[in-house]
Amino acid sequence: MTGLAGVVGLSPSGLTRAIERLERRGLVHRVACQDDRRGAMAELTAAGSTLLMEAGVTHDAALRRLLLDHLSAAESEQLLRVWQRLSGGEAGACPMDGETDSASHQRERSGCSRSHDGPEEETNAHE
Repeated sequence: MTGLAGVVGLSPSGLTRAIERLERRGLVHRVACQDDRRGAMAELTAAGSTLLMEAGVTHDAALRRLLLDHLSAAESEQLLRVWQRLSGGEAGACPMDGETDSASHQRERSGCSRSHDGPEEETNAHE
Protein backbone atom coordinates (compact mmCIF):
# COMPACT_ATOMS: atom_id res chain seq x y z
CA MET A 1 0.00 0.00 0.00
CA THR A 2 3.05 2.24 -0.09
CA GLY A 3 2.21 3.33 -3.64
CA LEU A 4 -1.33 4.21 -2.65
CA ALA A 5 -0.09 6.12 0.39
CA GLY A 6 1.95 8.41 -1.84
CA VAL A 7 -0.93 8.99 -4.24
CA VAL A 8 -3.36 9.98 -1.49
CA GLY A 9 -0.79 12.04 0.42
CA LEU A 10 -0.40 9.81 3.47
CA SER A 11 2.59 8.13 5.01
CA PRO A 12 2.54 4.33 4.81
CA SER A 13 1.71 4.16 8.53
CA GLY A 14 -1.03 6.78 8.07
CA LEU A 15 -2.57 4.73 5.28
CA THR A 16 -2.37 1.59 7.42
CA ARG A 17 -4.31 3.37 10.19
CA ALA A 18 -6.88 4.58 7.66
CA ILE A 19 -7.29 1.05 6.27
CA GLU A 20 -7.73 -0.27 9.82
CA ARG A 21 -10.54 2.26 10.41
CA LEU A 22 -12.19 1.25 7.13
CA GLU A 23 -11.88 -2.43 8.10
CA ARG A 24 -13.58 -1.78 11.45
CA ARG A 25 -16.45 -0.14 9.55
CA GLY A 26 -16.71 -3.15 7.23
CA LEU A 27 -15.82 -1.12 4.14
CA VAL A 28 -12.61 -2.95 3.17
CA HIS A 29 -10.84 -6.18 3.99
CA ARG A 30 -7.25 -7.21 3.47
CA VAL A 31 -6.20 -9.97 1.13
CA ALA A 32 -2.74 -11.41 0.62
CA CYS A 33 -0.78 -9.91 -2.26
CA GLN A 34 0.00 -12.62 -4.80
CA ASP A 35 3.07 -10.76 -6.12
CA ASP A 36 4.64 -9.99 -2.75
CA ARG A 37 3.81 -12.28 0.16
CA ARG A 38 5.01 -9.61 2.63
CA GLY A 39 2.30 -7.24 1.51
CA ALA A 40 -1.45 -7.09 1.53
CA MET A 41 -4.09 -5.50 -0.62
CA ALA A 42 -7.07 -3.54 0.62
CA GLU A 43 -10.18 -4.65 -1.19
CA LEU A 44 -13.55 -2.93 -1.05
CA THR A 45 -16.39 -4.93 0.44
CA ALA A 46 -19.89 -4.70 -0.99
CA ALA A 47 -20.68 -2.08 1.68
CA GLY A 48 -17.53 -0.16 0.73
CA SER A 49 -18.47 -0.21 -2.96
CA THR A 50 -21.97 1.00 -2.15
CA LEU A 51 -20.60 3.87 -0.06
CA LEU A 52 -18.13 4.75 -2.83
CA MET A 53 -20.97 4.93 -5.35
CA GLU A 54 -23.04 7.10 -3.01
CA ALA A 55 -20.08 9.40 -2.41
CA GLY A 56 -19.52 9.63 -6.16
CA VAL A 57 -23.08 10.80 -6.72
CA THR A 58 -22.69 13.45 -3.99
CA HIS A 59 -19.31 14.51 -5.38
CA ASP A 60 -20.65 14.73 -8.93
CA ALA A 61 -23.62 16.82 -7.77
CA ALA A 62 -21.28 19.23 -5.97
CA LEU A 63 -19.07 19.57 -9.06
CA ARG A 64 -22.10 20.26 -11.20
CA ARG A 65 -23.51 22.83 -8.78
CA LEU A 66 -20.22 24.60 -8.12
CA LEU A 67 -18.63 24.42 -11.57
CA LEU A 68 -20.40 22.87 -14.51
CA ASP A 69 -23.82 24.51 -14.13
CA HIS A 70 -22.12 27.90 -14.59
CA LEU A 71 -20.77 27.01 -18.04
CA SER A 72 -22.41 27.41 -21.43
CA ALA A 73 -22.63 24.42 -23.76
CA ALA A 74 -19.60 25.71 -25.71
CA GLU A 75 -17.59 26.17 -22.52
CA SER A 76 -18.57 22.67 -21.37
CA GLU A 77 -17.40 21.22 -24.68
CA GLN A 78 -14.10 23.08 -24.39
CA LEU A 79 -13.63 21.86 -20.80
CA LEU A 80 -14.30 18.29 -21.91
CA ARG A 81 -11.67 18.54 -24.66
CA VAL A 82 -9.13 19.91 -22.17
CA TRP A 83 -9.99 17.21 -19.63
CA GLN A 84 -9.65 14.45 -22.24
CA ARG A 85 -6.28 15.83 -23.30
CA LEU A 86 -5.03 16.00 -19.72
CA SER A 87 -6.33 12.53 -18.87
CA GLY A 88 -4.92 10.92 -22.00
CA GLY A 89 -8.37 10.62 -23.55
CA GLU A 90 -9.58 8.13 -20.94
CA ALA A 91 -13.36 8.34 -20.82
CA GLY A 92 -13.43 6.72 -17.36
CA ALA A 93 -11.57 9.69 -15.96
CA CYS A 94 -14.25 12.13 -17.07
CA PRO A 95 -16.07 13.86 -14.20
CA MET A 96 -19.14 14.58 -16.36
CA ASP A 97 -20.51 11.06 -16.64
CA GLY A 98 -24.26 11.26 -16.87
CA GLU A 99 -25.21 12.21 -13.34
CA THR A 100 -27.07 15.32 -14.50
CA ASP A 101 -30.01 15.82 -16.81
CA SER A 102 -28.85 19.28 -17.84
CA ALA A 103 -29.22 19.56 -21.61
CA SER A 104 -26.09 21.68 -21.87
CA HIS A 105 -23.99 18.77 -20.58
CA GLN A 106 -25.52 15.86 -22.53
CA ARG A 107 -23.12 16.01 -25.50
CA GLU A 108 -20.04 16.46 -23.29
CA ARG A 109 -20.84 13.36 -21.28
CA SER A 110 -21.74 11.06 -24.15
CA GLY A 111 -18.34 9.36 -24.18
CA CYS A 112 -17.87 9.23 -20.43
CA SER A 113 -18.48 6.33 -18.09
CA ARG A 114 -17.76 5.80 -14.43
CA SER A 115 -14.71 3.70 -13.67
CA HIS A 116 -16.56 1.98 -10.83
CA ASP A 117 -19.69 0.57 -12.43
CA GLY A 118 -21.19 -1.25 -9.48
CA PRO A 119 -20.81 -2.72 -6.04
CA GLU A 120 -19.28 -5.93 -7.35
CA GLU A 121 -16.19 -4.15 -8.67
CA GLU A 122 -13.15 -4.27 -6.42
CA THR A 123 -10.50 -1.66 -5.73
CA ASN A 124 -7.05 -2.96 -4.78
CA ALA A 125 -3.97 -1.30 -3.37
CA HIS A 126 -0.59 -2.94 -2.79
CA GLU A 127 1.13 -2.57 0.57
